[in-house]
Formats: sequence, structure tokens, C-alpha cells
Amino acid sequence: PSGASFDSSKGAFVREQPGLDPTIKLDTMRQATLAMSRMCTMCQSGRLYYYRCIMVVGNGKGLYGFGIGFGNSPKESRKDASLKALQRLELVDYDHDRMLLHPIRGKEYGQELIMVPRPMGRGIMCKAGHLPLAYILGIDNMVFKFHGRQRTRWFTR
Repeated sequence: PSGASFDSSKGAFVREQPGLDPTIKLDTMRQATLAMSRMCTMCQSGRLYYYRCIMVVGNGKGLYGFGIGFGNSPKESRKDASLKALQRLELVDYDHDRMLLHPIRGKEYGQELIMVPRPMGRGIMCKAGHLPLAYILGIDNMVFKFHGRQRTRWFTR
């Protein structure tokens, strides 16, 4: 039927939720907090403080999603961000048994990412703060280099 997908573990059709695939196994997903910041806005009664969190969720096999969450506490903002990341999952389609043959460049605003391939079995080489992103995406045998502004901001567009 339309609006449903077959779940082989349950042996039945499951209604599709908007943005979230019901057949995804959540126990295989990993998550990492990329940025947590305390924000402030002005209203009639004075300053209103809240938290903003940017998270990435993935299974380490190319399935990943970014989410930006807001809340009155860091815990609430992390929860909101992880739910939004699960609703925006995308797949990086690559062959796990082969390596890239040429460098890849990506640019967003003032930041530039350069990914340079390494020989098979050499692993990931990057700064410690970027390792969770590489593990969640499932990328191996690469050198990650970020260039641009000194102040690091995570852009998710």
C-alpha cells in the first residue's frame, strides 16, 4: 500500500513517518556533537537564553545526517538535534574496498576542505576534533585538511 513500507523483522507493513525511515536500525547509529553554544535573544521582559547544538548522526557505512537543535538546556538541544539529524539522513555512495585516486576539494563560505587519498590500510589523518565526523561518515584512508578562517564554525548546508 502507498505510505507504507515492508519491515522484514516484524513481517508486516509499517506506516512511513515524514522524514524518518522505519526500517533503520537505530542501535547501529552513532552520534557526535559538533558544536554547542549558548545563545541570547532580547524580548520585552529582558534577555532570554537558550542553547543551540549541531550534531551529526551516522552508521559508519555512508549513511549520515546533520541536525541543528534548540532547547532551554544542553540536554534538550542535543535531543532535538539528534532527532532532526535522523529525519535528514543522506547516503554517501562509495565503494568500501577501493580508494579514491585524486584529491577532493569542497568550499563553503570562508572554509575549504581538502581530502587527499592515502594508501590502503593507512587510516585517517586529521585533527582530533574532526575524527568523529570521519568515523561517522565511514571514510577511511584519507587526509582531512581544513583551511580558511581561524574561528571554526560548522556549516551544515
